Amino acid sequence: MRPTAELKLNKEQTEAATRLWQGDKRALQIIAGAGSGKTTTLTAAILRAIESGVEPKRIAALTFSRRAAHELRERLGQFAANPGFCGTIHALAWRLIREAGNPPRLVKDAARQRAQIVRQMFPQYSHVPEKILLREDFLSGDDRREIDAAWHVWLVAHHRIDFDGMIWRAAADRLGEQRFDVVFVDEFQDTSPDQFAFIRSLDAKKYFVVGDDWQSIYRFRGADVSLTRDFRNLMPESERLYLVNNYRSGRNIVALGNGIIRRSKDFVKKSLKASKASAEGIFCLHTRAENATTAWQKLRAALSAGRLPGRMQQALREKTAILVRTNA
Repeated sequence: MRPTAELKLNKEQTEAATRLWQGDKRALQIIAGAGSGKTTTLTAAILRAIESGVEPKRIAALTFSRRAAHELRERLGQFAANPGFCGTIHALAWRLIREAGNPPRLVKDAARQRAQIVRQMFPQYSHVPEKILLREDFLSGDDRREIDAAWHVWLVAHHRIDFDGMIWRAAADRLGEQRFDVVFVDEFQDTSPDQFAFIRSLDAKKYFVVGDDWQSIYRFRGADVSLTRDFRNLMPESERLYLVNNYRSGRNIVALGNGIIRRSKDFVKKSLKASKASAEGIFCLHTRAENATTAWQKLRAALSAGRLPGRMQQALREKTAILVRTNA
């Protein structure tokens, strides 16, 4: 039995995992809605590439986070599949720079060092806290360009490189050109323009990117969701497929999500389909709360006052878990 057969893919996922290896298109974009089995499909696509004759060492799987890379490696490891590279975009760029010889040292305190340069250039802001000083909207565009130029001069003079500079240098020097036959990119909606330039500089024979513009939340870190929306124009000889079967949420929750997204003026059009029956009724708490703590206090007040339907009141009291990302 082929490894991909063990993954029990639905029709959409099977088409997504096999299409690129059956035709002459150079790139395939998968728009994967929430809860649609994105990671399973990505795993299947990598396995199908190997089954189609691509050497594992000629495959690069690029992820947005180290945790995602670890999960993908674990899934592939179950089928004894080991790509030539499986990790973050930054990790690949840094590897290529080191292998090129005489690598610069990585600046671990880049924010502090950059703030110091800004204070030297603009003494009138010497009292401004670092976090404010380095915000994109604190200084004008011309001042920003001067700072960027000064920062580049400092890096070159001290033979250093910063986190973002890895991507730029690896792309500019085309350090990974034609090193891989196939490049897979996960969470493509969170890709920034410089990361996309690096991905293209690899000049692979085929590209497989998966993501969902509806789930893009990293604009503050440079992500540009238009790269997802305009992929077919940016990457010639490409096509697009969709994963729209949601296996995670109830029918009423999926319908609500579809309705909210449609209020946006600019998005990739699709309609998710729920595989589960409707969940408990949806309760919307409209509040001007400025943070999660205040919102939670208002929800508790609504519970105490008995303002929620009985079944929902019971569910919130007995079957609710609240997860947070940090201890802050």
